[in-house]
Amino acid sequence: MVSDGFAFAYLKYKFSKSIDYEQAQLEARETNKGIWGDSKKETIIKEQEKKETSFWKDLSPKAYFVGSLVIILLLVGLFTYFKK
Repeated sequence: MVSDGFAFAYLKYKFSKSIDYEQAQLEARETNKGIWGDSKKETIIKEQEKKETSFWKDLSPKAYFVGSLVIILLLVGLFTYFKK
């Protein structure tokens, strides 16, 4: 799948065939196969950037309120526990 351009090699951690996967990915990139094609590559990169930054922007005020309440209750609970 990596050599056909339908997957990317996750090379953060080395494994026995990581060199083969890296070479297959480079070959797929050079020949613009699958996800490495010119038109699709830019779309994929934009989608990944959007997913990374949109989480905090998409939260509603209700989510911030509930999260704040949880943190306050945890702090009050810890304070009363260690006060004894």
